[in-house]
Amino acid sequence: MIHLFKKVYVISDNQINLNHDRVVISEKHGVDLTESLKNVFPGQLLECARNTNELLSKVKTWNYFFDLIDNRVSNTNKPFMIYCDDDAMIKILIIWFKNLLPNSNKSSIVNLIRGMIFKYNVFFKDRSVLNNLSVDRDILKILNVSPLYEDVSLQTFEIKDSLRSKSGVEFLLATYLSSGKMKDELKDILKILIKKDLEKFLFEVKEIFFVHLLTRRFAKKLNFDKEYNYDNIYEIMQDESSITKLFLSDKIWNYKYMSYASSENTTINLSEFTPEDIKTLNQFVNFASSCWNEEGVYVGPKSDVNKMKFITIYSDFNDELLNEIIQIESEFEHSAGSFFAIDLQSVNHYLITEILERHKSKDLDWIKQYSLIK
Repeated sequence: MIHLFKKVYVISDNQINLNHDRVVISEKHGVDLTESLKNVFPGQLLECARNTNELLSKVKTWNYFFDLIDNRVSNTNKPFMIYCDDDAMIKILIIWFKNLLPNSNKSSIVNLIRGMIFKYNVFFKDRSVLNNLSVDRDILKILNVSPLYEDVSLQTFEIKDSLRSKSGVEFLLATYLSSGKMKDELKDILKILIKKDLEKFLFEVKEIFFVHLLTRRFAKKLNFDKEYNYDNIYEIMQDESSITKLFLSDKIWNYKYMSYASSENTTINLSEFTPEDIKTLNQFVNFASSCWNEEGVYVGPKSDVNKMKFITIYSDFNDELLNEIIQIESEFEHSAGSFFAIDLQSVNHYLITEILERHKSKDLDWIKQYSLIK
């Protein structure tokens, strides 16, 4: 999926899922559903067309088209898909990003889209519900971005500030690094993305705790109140050791067992972590690493546990910390970025990486191409 703004994505028409709210622009699939299918599947089809010209004849303006989608997402708070065939996918991306990025040119837009489609081919995980296919966007067809640019680049419209600021962390980062502007908007989205990254790490660590309660050589390191076995395992819930209290804390965890967070269900209160909690967490990770080599990725200079220093952004996200996060991520000491991990489908980690590399080499002209402001 290729992210446009908020929860709106462009995706292949080979992956149509009728459970999603959607627009379909496709020579093959750009037709309305029968009433029987509309009654069976919950997703709403807002518009359908054989190509972008036919779509524009229906919606009249691109402002109206994107406002229509924005209103739907605002009302439902659910992901929205723009399903496209090859030709429509490239044209929609050109139309959106050419109007989104005021310092862009043909070269920068073509390269942006090529990189996006490359990432899409490499990492997308969704598979077609409609026809059980998973067809890549052919790398040779990416070369068609350039001639298609001439077809639609003159189709201009004004993107609302409310959408521009929700168009992706890549462009907010480029804006901040090239001009110092849109700092607050960047902080807002970093808080969301870093939260997802920290939650993923913390759930992985908590899973180690619960999985290995009865592994004697590991449990001995944890300094439980007593030794646990299969006959008394349930008594761990009353244990008063520091590590057990950390993983069962009602202040930190909204559910004491294993329950994974989602955009609708936040289960970790990161603002409740104290310095002592972080110290205990580090101790636990060191214990795990000493017992199993595969857990060693959590320890040392490349450790995800070191990202816990970012946790103060949930109480006081000052400018110094923002710059420190950018500086730390520019060194790529973590195997996965705190706000641009590959499992974040709304983030183009390749573009983030390049922006950070260009930042280190002080290539502001390149970065400015992807700024949201002049």
